[in-house]
Amino acid sequence: MSALTNKPLDERRLGERDLNDFWQNLSFAQKVELNKLNRYGYQLAFARKLENNYLAFARCDSIYATIDHLGEVDMEPTYHIR
Repeated sequence: MSALTNKPLDERRLGERDLNDFWQNLSFAQKVELNKLNRYGYQLAFARKLENNYLAFARCDSIYATIDHLGEVDMEPTYHIR
């Protein structure tokens, strides 16, 4: 809720357009690895900019995996996801 207007703040939930924006920011290696993870039910959830690169977060049900800009997949990331 906004303190000034008592209206709910815009939600940050993703629409199709937002996922396309995330996809465009991923490296080729991330896209390749994400396509491999898709075979197991993982889908791109979001991406976060870390310094000069993006870290991709893929989700399958409530399980997350991360893919760094070099395409390295971490199936047990230590990031706190809300």
